[in-house]
Amino acid sequence: MSQGNHAAAVGDLLCGTNYSVRGIIGCGAMGLVVEAEHVALGVVVVVKLLHKELASRPDFVERMRLEAQALARLRSPHLVTVTDFSATPSGQPFLVMERLHGATLAEELAARGPFPVSEAIDITQQVLAGLEVAHAAGIVHRDIKPANVFLCRSESPGARRTVKILDFGIAKVLASASNGSTPKPLRFPTAEGDVVGTPRCLSPEQAMGRPVDARTDIYAVGLLLYALLAGAGPFDAVKGAMSLVTAHARTPPPPLCASTSRSIPPELELAVMRALAKAPDDRFASAALFSAALGHIARRAAATPAAAGAEEPPPRAAIPAASGVTSRAVAAPGLPAAPSRPRAVALAPRRVTRLGTEVVPPAASAAPRSVTRFGTEVIPPVAAAPAATAPAPTAPAPPRVPRLGTAAPGAPASLAYKTHRAPVLPGHAPALGQPSEPTGGAVATVALGSTVRGLRAVGRPKPRHVVLLAALGMVALALLALEVLALRGWVLH
Repeated sequence: MSQGNHAAAVGDLLCGTNYSVRGIIGCGAMGLVVEAEHVALGVVVVVKLLHKELASRPDFVERMRLEAQALARLRSPHLVTVTDFSATPSGQPFLVMERLHGATLAEELAARGPFPVSEAIDITQQVLAGLEVAHAAGIVHRDIKPANVFLCRSESPGARRTVKILDFGIAKVLASASNGSTPKPLRFPTAEGDVVGTPRCLSPEQAMGRPVDARTDIYAVGLLLYALLAGAGPFDAVKGAMSLVTAHARTPPPPLCASTSRSIPPELELAVMRALAKAPDDRFASAALFSAALGHIARRAAATPAAAGAEEPPPRAAIPAASGVTSRAVAAPGLPAAPSRPRAVALAPRRVTRLGTEVVPPAASAAPRSVTRFGTEVIPPVAAAPAATAPAPTAPAPPRVPRLGTAAPGAPASLAYKTHRAPVLPGHAPALGQPSEPTGGAVATVALGSTVRGLRAVGRPKPRHVVLLAALGMVALALLALEVLALRGWVLH
């Protein structure tokens, strides 16, 4: 078909009606969407025209009638307004809607990627406000997806944009609804077990062909908010209609923290996961409750200083540390940082016991001691050197290894490995490795910095039984000598 014939065919679409076609906006599975103008009023509108091959099917005609009646009777700034419903002379039904200027959410996501948290919550709340009106009239949309959410162009730069829900073509009128704004239900309702909707945006009950209610739209809004925060839906990587149906019916969605590197408030992620619950009873009971939860999260995020300054937290490398102090990194993004604590801290003297370690009070802490071959001696304190006005940078001195039998003052308890308990008799010098404390026994901590070198330097102590055996040997020798002398005197006589 030539370009002139195509233009003539488009212009003849609404021939014989009160509207004239100005151009084609889009084409869907059920019909064609064109921009038109009212001939008498000169008002620019949008006309949704059912395909000619579907105009002879009563079920599709009924669905368009339901969409027109539903949108004409519902009043909400977040629902597109329908002004007329009629048919062409050839019998093609069409409905007339207001002309919107802007872009669909699907187009915005493809161009921008993930939305800021505050804007994502605002868009979702507007969608929930429109659904709340529809659900009150007993209407379930059943096809909430980014392509059916329209972001109207704002009148001034930076102003809040109005969100409108489109396409009630497969909406479901609940039999229990008896509101004055509720349209007549379909004469050809969906049979139980049939799957109706877009496979990528199906709720679990839709995927399994079960009855739907308002919580079906709650699941779809959860998918919408997930895509706004992560840039893609939880099952966008799944290919094939049957695989998508199975994923929505049985596969748990991956958490938001695994789908994006951005900082998402934990309570917001919990709200999204609740909306995406497989069982309808585990989701938000209504659009109003879901919107109220998001409003509470938005107010808390706005009151947080970190959220008020920027949507994204600075990288860890950009957070400066105090000069000369190494601070610990934050355990998890989005959580309050722990107070900075330097690693080089002067520890109080500690004593190791059989039940653990305990801090020695300053009044009871003994002076540092040194073990020699002749016992223990007190190390006199060293006077601190006066601080220099301009100290030159020097390399840190290597740590001093405590000698065997002593514990360095202020050393952490991890350096003490073994505890000996031995009584010290009154008036006796303490044994090697024991501090010179009063009677009654003492607990000495042996710091094993280097066991082999300490034994070689100090010497191995003699056991008590060796001394006793030596004394007994000397007594035996003395007795033997006396016997020899007595025997000698007997022989002489």
